[in-house]
Amino acid sequence: TKFCDVPFGLEHASICANGIDTPITTLDRLIPAHVQKIDILLTDTEGHDFDVLEGARERWLRDGKVGIYVFETHVGPNNRPLSSVVGELEGYG
Repeated sequence: TKFCDVPFGLEHASICANGIDTPITTLDRLIPAHVQKIDILLTDTEGHDFDVLEGARERWLRDGKVGIYVFETHVGPNNRPLSSVVGELEGYG
């Protein structure tokens, strides 16, 4: 995956023809095993917040280990309706 290397404020991926190779992982894999709970999870990933949510399902969301999840939503690469995300989060408790 490419990271857009442009001036701050112009990060929207649609303007990036080139970028920097960036590894992708999930929160399930990224956060060390000794961490047992996330009080506040805040994401700001320029339209990829729902993708981040997908990477937190197994270890964090299904087990109810995230207290508050704060994210932004706007038209972006993942055009999933907000109502479906809210419904999914409510299902986790």
